[in-house]
Amino acid sequence: MVVGEDAQLKGFSGARRAKQWLEGTMRIFGAYANTDSPSCGRRLTLAWPHGGRTFSFDLGGTMRGEPYQSDMFCAEVKNYSQPGDQGTRFDEFLAKCYVAAQARHLLSDHFMWITWSPFRANFWSTLSSADQVEAAVLQHRSRVFG
Repeated sequence: MVVGEDAQLKGFSGARRAKQWLEGTMRIFGAYANTDSPSCGRRLTLAWPHGGRTFSFDLGGTMRGEPYQSDMFCAEVKNYSQPGDQGTRFDEFLAKCYVAAQARHLLSDHFMWITWSPFRANFWSTLSSADQVEAAVLQHRSRVFG
């Protein structure tokens, strides 16, 4: 198996695992992966505002239970068993969330980052702070702002 194919298979496996886990919490129903069908892929794919490229979230679906009943979510899944480049990937995820929010993406009421390996443990409490989001968006400013 080629390295890229191995990573793709690992990502697919992680998305399935996350989908089962989310549905098992009973707070999510109707979860779907971007690989489930072309329609699911289109729902989870957005365009970077600049550069002519697209990105997609791994999972999407509907939440259940108050206060989030019927809200939609998009999730990014990193199927890592040990620390790796999650910090870099998380910064890109924050920039993607910013783009989706700015575009008023109808399926993006909430965003989830799912991984099975800790990362940036010394900064865990501030991972989604306004300062961190700003820094992440600025790292990807050429795709976000041109």
